Amino acid sequence: MQMQSISARGRNERARPVLSRRQIEILYWVQEGKSGPDIGTILGISGRTVDKHLEKICEALGVRRRLQAVLRARDLGLLGPDVHAYEAELRAG
Repeated sequence: MQMQSISARGRNERARPVLSRRQIEILYWVQEGKSGPDIGTILGISGRTVDKHLEKICEALGVRRRLQAVLRARDLGLLGPDVHAYEAELRAG
């Protein structure tokens, strides 16, 4: 299975992290206030797998916390502020 990636097209030209489609999905659910175990249930993966994805997301975005990752991803144009923007991005990708 080939993993699609979404790279930043945002304002910050020095750092253009690439996040996988799964990582963007996880950030979306974090943005919606879901816990790691809840996200795992929604996506059909373990809560531990969600936590590992979040570690890699934070590393890629240069942040330490889940909320910071969501805000940074929004700032970079990787994540929309609402479900409709997110769904459109997934359909396009």
